[in-house]
Amino acid sequence: MKTYFYIFISILLIALGFTPAASLVRNSFVSAIGPFSYAFYFASNKINHEINFWINIRNLSKKNLELESKVWQLESILAEKKDLVSENEILKEQLNLNKEEFKPSLVLANVYGYSVYNDKEGPFVYLDKGSNNKISAGDPVILSSVLLGEIQGVERNFSKVMLASDPNFVASVFVERSKISAIVKGSFGTKLVMERILQNDDVAEGDLVLTSGVDGRFPKNLVVGTVETINSAKEGIEKEAVIASPIEINKINKVFIIL
Repeated sequence: MKTYFYIFISILLIALGFTPAASLVRNSFVSAIGPFSYAFYFASNKINHEINFWINIRNLSKKNLELESKVWQLESILAEKKDLVSENEILKEQLNLNKEEFKPSLVLANVYGYSVYNDKEGPFVYLDKGSNNKISAGDPVILSSVLLGEIQGVERNFSKVMLASDPNFVASVFVERSKISAIVKGSFGTKLVMERILQNDDVAEGDLVLTSGVDGRFPKNLVVGTVETINSAKEGIEKEAVIASPIEINKINKVFIIL
């Protein structure tokens, strides 16, 4: 019985849907909700655009980070290549400077630290090469054919350089212009002192002083420095000369060790 009732009601509602009254109600309802439907559509469309905008921003940010990471990797690779090229150029220059004088076995080392003066010795320079690189005590340390000092202490992966300005440093030298022989000793500060020069020996300010090699410690013709001043005592048979090195130790970052 209930089934027939529901069928009857359904047929009645369908029939009423085609009447003028039902059409009027339907049109009124559509007219009433039309503005709200448009507003809802506009709002949902705007929200959809906003969501898409932020999704695109997030994707762009992710891509930007990926590009920045690649740029950093490329810059790191480029820096390594530049450093390698720089080291090769330095080594090539060093070999060209020395090829007519002697044929040394050179090890390129990086400077990674300095010590300070005390009342017994001058400052030391620390290098990143040691016994693993066949470095041993007494090896000369140079840069562009300029004598900087000699290796004094060696560990497996680093070594310590006694600079030529150290008061314990001694080397046999000669004056290039006049061929006068002498010795140089370190002095507190950045200078060296050339000794055992006779009063009548021909030494002048500006003269270039080179290693003579007669002491067997350093190869011949390494640059020690130039004569800055000459101190002549009124009494005595010898005089001294102050020698200035052409290199500022605190400004170098790479040196060569002669094996």
